[in-house]
Order: sequence, then C-alpha cells, then structure tokens
Amino acid sequence: MLGPNTSNKLFYFLAIISLGGYIFLAYFIERTDSVKLISTFTLLFAVYLLLVKDSLKTDEISSSEIDQSHNWMAILLRVGLLLAIPNLSDDFYRFIWDGRLLNAGINPFAQLPSFYIDSPEMAVPGITSELYNQLNSPEYFTIYPPINQFIFWFSTLVSGDSIFGAVISMRIFLLAAEIGNIWLLPKVLTEFNLPKKYALIYTLNPLVIIEGMGNLHFEVMMVFFILLSLWWLKRNRLILSAVAIALAVGTKLIPLIFLPFLPRPLTLKRMTIYYAVSGLTIVILFLPLLSAELIRGLESSLSLYYQKFEFNASIYYWLREKGFEEFGYNRIEFIGKDLVKWTFWSIILLAFWPFGKRPSLPTLFMFALGIYFLLSTTVHPWYIITVLGLSVFTGYKSPLVWSYLIFLTYLGYSINGFDLPNWVLFVEYGVVIGLFLIELSKETGLIQWIKEKAS
Repeated sequence: MLGPNTSNKLFYFLAIISLGGYIFLAYFIERTDSVKLISTFTLLFAVYLLLVKDSLKTDEISSSEIDQSHNWMAILLRVGLLLAIPNLSDDFYRFIWDGRLLNAGINPFAQLPSFYIDSPEMAVPGITSELYNQLNSPEYFTIYPPINQFIFWFSTLVSGDSIFGAVISMRIFLLAAEIGNIWLLPKVLTEFNLPKKYALIYTLNPLVIIEGMGNLHFEVMMVFFILLSLWWLKRNRLILSAVAIALAVGTKLIPLIFLPFLPRPLTLKRMTIYYAVSGLTIVILFLPLLSAELIRGLESSLSLYYQKFEFNASIYYWLREKGFEEFGYNRIEFIGKDLVKWTFWSIILLAFWPFGKRPSLPTLFMFALGIYFLLSTTVHPWYIITVLGLSVFTGYKSPLVWSYLIFLTYLGYSINGFDLPNWVLFVEYGVVIGLFLIELSKETGLIQWIKEKAS
C-alpha cells in the first residue's frame, strides 16, 4: 500500500493526478463525451489500483493499518467535487422537485409532477415548467423514502430558488455520510477480525466518489447505516443495530432484503425484539408522509420499476429476447413479475444457507444484492456502491471489477439518446459473473474437489 513517506513520493504524485482527474471529470466533461469520460475514469481507476494494491492481497495481513494520509486523501477527493453540478445524472432535479413540494406543505407522493403543470390553479412556489422539463421521469410517482425527503426538504428550504444551493446542501449531507464511512469501515473490519486497510477498497474507489459525491446518489448514506448496523450488532447493541438498519431502509428501500438474515444467530426473544424495533422505527420514519397517496405512489413506482424500466440488465435481457422470439413483443410486464418472485424465493433460500458453513453476515448481504441485481430489469452504475462496500469484508474481487466495468454503460449516451452496445453487456456480465463463480468455487472447495477427482 503506497504511503506518503520520504522514500515514496509517488503517493503525492498519484494523489495530485487523482484530484486533477476528478475535477476534470466532474466540471469539464459531459455525459455524452464518451471518449473523454471513459479515458478519465480508466486513468482514475488505474491510479486507485496502485494506491490500494496491498489492500487487495486479502491473504496479506502484515500491513493492517491505514495511513491517515489515505483517509485525508479520500476526504479531499470528495471535497473537490463539492461545487460541481452533477453531470452524469439528472436525478437531482427530482430531489429538488420533491423538496419544493414539501416546503409548500404538499406530500410529494400525492400527485404526478404533470398534475402541477397541467393545473394552473395548483401553482406551487418553485414548481415551474423549467424544472419540470429537467425531470427524467415526470410520468412516475416519486420513490424516495423519508430520510431522502427530509434532506430534499431541508436543502430546498435553505437554498430558496437556487438549484446550485440545493445541490451543495444535499452534497454536504452525503459528504458527512462518506466521512462517517471512512471513519467507521476500519472499526467494523476490526470487529470481523479483518485488516483495517481493506477499507481503502471502498473509500478510494472512483465509482463510489463519482456516483456518490459527484452525482448525488444516496447509496453512500445507505452504506453508512448498514455499516452502523453491523458494527452495533457485533458489539451486541441489538436495539441500536435494529434502528440503524431501519434508517438504511429509510434512505433506500433495498435493505429490506437484508432483514431475513439479521436475526439468524439470535434467540427467539432477541429476534422478536430486533424485528419489532426495526419495524417500529421504519413506521415512525414514514409516519410524517403516511397517507393513501404514499402507499399508492410507492406501489405504482415499484411496479413500474420492474415492468417499465430497462437499463443494463442481464438475465432480463435474455428473457426479453426469448419473449420476442415466441410472442413477438416485449413481455416485460410478465417477465418483471416473475423476476420479483424468483428474487424473493432465492433470497429466502439464501437466508437459510443449506450449503455447509454459513458465510459472514456481510457476505450474505452481498450475495443477496447480487441476486437482486442479477434478476433486475435495471442496474445503474451507482447501484453497486453497496455491493462494493460489503465486498471489503468478503475477499471477493468481482465487485471491484464490476465497479470499473459497469461504468462502461456510459458509452451508451450520445446526443441522440441512449443506445448501449451489446458488447458492453457481454464484457460486463461475462467477466463479473465468471470471476464470481471462480471465487465462489474456490471458497466452497469445489475447484479443489474437481482437481482431486480428476487426479
């Protein structure tokens, strides 16, 4: 692991290259500038691998500590993006839309955005046609949980009509969460008897920095609450752990799939306490927004997610092509429902892990997310931030490889719209799934068993 000492000036050089690369990517490159975008990201990823190469040797425990300069570098790279308007994602416009509705005393789940534009009598301060035209999904209900909505509300409250001010305010929240991750990851790794240096795999990762801080995606905040839950669970602070996992759900709904795993080592009484506390906390979080509109909006958005949206999928695309061949049209509505069922039962099966020694909790979480994304119709680059964060506890390198390859999906953007080349999908999922299967086989002893049988 490179460190800033008198004999290793390379660290400072790489730090400067990284900072310059992030600034160039965040402030001077458009999403449609594919060559510049992928070239800059590739450079940043190469520098990142040089900085953390010792951490990647998961059987190497001699250098177990993190030089504080690496942590300061991780913070500096994020601070460098503080003033950038997101250039690779326009989701933040919906964040501002929801926040302005909340500041007007309107539940953002109540109506579709078009309702406020088509009804002049429903004029809301800050809800303008200009902002509406920036929304990437104006025909869908919002899907952002209460912690996000609180941040949207606060950010638009303090920034007034300024989009730039709202972006900076939201980014400060995410910066605080990332500083929490940089501080907490080594502590949780220690609880799992793993070297602290593995934290750098997450804290210096370009995808995490660009998609979290740069593009304002709240996966990094979800990671913080998941880490907090794991930390308190390992320290036998059961109630605090249950509250933390509920806060993760309040940030992104996806940690709901972790709940079947958490109480497994606990007694029935402690299981009941854990579920009761986490469930009650989730209800309390949603209470300020609780209404028939909330239930309707979430149900509608979640249904559309699996029955309308398509992006960078794997198994779904294969099933879609089979549907075209057999029926002559896109059967996403039916395929999506089937994928939800397969995801549910696969995760339930995983929760009981009938395959021998039970993996660690972070490993099970990572496997669950892997199943979820493998069977999803939509997998955006920032979705796998959580997979990468959990992978530092597992020794699996496939999520790290994925954190580079998934960025290649930006090759699909052009001034004419979005059209992802098929070769990107084949490379991305072929390499990641192939590497994961090899790693899984090694861990379970399958490869050794085959060698023994062959000999």
